[in-house]
Amino acid sequence: MTTSELPLPAVEAFPPPRCMADAPLPTHESHSSISTYRACPLRYGLRYVERRPGEVSPGQFAFGSAVHKAFEAFGFARIRAIADGTPEPGAETLQQALDRKLASSGLTPDEIEDAKRRAIPVLARYIDIEARTQADPVAVELGFGVAVELPGVAGGFRFVGYVDRVDRAPDGSTQIVDYKTGHTRNQADVDADAQLTGTCQAP
Repeated sequence: MTTSELPLPAVEAFPPPRCMADAPLPTHESHSSISTYRACPLRYGLRYVERRPGEVSPGQFAFGSAVHKAFEAFGFARIRAIADGTPEPGAETLQQALDRKLASSGLTPDEIEDAKRRAIPVLARYIDIEARTQADPVAVELGFGVAVELPGVAGGFRFVGYVDRVDRAPDGSTQIVDYKTGHTRNQADVDADAQLTGTCQAP
């Protein structure tokens, strides 16, 4: 069979591109999506409306994701231990969760070993803080959703997100914990962070 005799694919195999303006809007928004829109509406459209592949490599946020997964596993283990009256988890719980997450991160073996070395002081500091805190975790990776009505917009939208951890203090008050793996922030930095202060506004 010559090249000219090869069967052509059916027309249906190549659907016409859909204009972004005709695509349905997302059913919900988050701090990340709103921040993306405020920084670059086109990027928002490509990522959240057309849902095109992201522009970051799979391993770009591997370290932070692995550390968060370790903290999450430790929090769940502490909640179970408190409920069952069993010994609380130790550093091995953190390390095992970190190792599992890094193993599936897409990083090379050398990059994984480097991430493990970087995580040593982070996990040690976490264990130290946990040993000194008097609050008990009551929820980890707690999802939430809030209906937001906008003037002149029918139906509004739903804002969704996750809380890294919720603690109950000895006095009965509730503490919201948000993990950050970057540089240490002062109070001014926290006050200016829309995600931490809850001041993010809809676009």
